[in-house]
Amino acid sequence: MGKTRELVFDRGFAYSDRGELIGHIVDGAIMLHDKAQQTMVQTGVRLPTHALNVLEHIILSHHGQPEYGAARVPSTPEAIFVSLLDNLDAKTAIALEAARRGEKAAAELRGNFTERHWALGAKVFRPNPLA
Repeated sequence: MGKTRELVFDRGFAYSDRGELIGHIVDGAIMLHDKAQQTMVQTGVRLPTHALNVLEHIILSHHGQPEYGAARVPSTPEAIFVSLLDNLDAKTAIALEAARRGEKAAAELRGNFTERHWALGAKVFRPNPLA
């Protein structure tokens, strides 16, 4: 959710001032709180505190570990699920980019694999198996 405020799309992707100062994790939690307040004002129905806490936890923990930007380690089944999906998405994007990049010819790499990628802990097979 917070990514919609964190990034600007004028000419490619860049960080907004708000994105640099607040970041998408905290901004996502703020957006959830604002939406819960708006819903209560419009409908008179208050989101249960327990549900709001769990939803905020999912947002605050979706990066998995503090060293990756998580405010908390995922501690509910839902938060663990979202964190793993976020990690899968990131690593898949990294692997696809590494496989598509032709920065070094296969001969230069002595084969069909990229150099070992630190985020993946592996070399990536480059040729398109369907080509």
